[in-house]
Amino acid sequence: MSLAIEKSPLFHADVTKPLGWYSDEAGEELAGRFFNAVDQTFSNFARQSDLGRVRRFRNPLLPGLCSFQVEASFNRF
Repeated sequence: MSLAIEKSPLFHADVTKPLGWYSDEAGEELAGRFFNAVDQTFSNFARQSDLGRVRRFRNPLLPGLCSFQVEASFNRF
């Protein structure tokens, strides 16, 4: 069973910036690979939600927030 993934407007803003950079600096093919890597990461996370690392923030609006790297070779995101 896969969880539904909801991508917020902030997510779209965060992904649009590097996607545009890859497109401008390295070409559409690499930008497409980045987009596919992000999409694959979300598919993996939807199937196994415990992959993420729980983050600790002082902001009370962020309890239980997790992070997970984009699939290789874009794993700095």
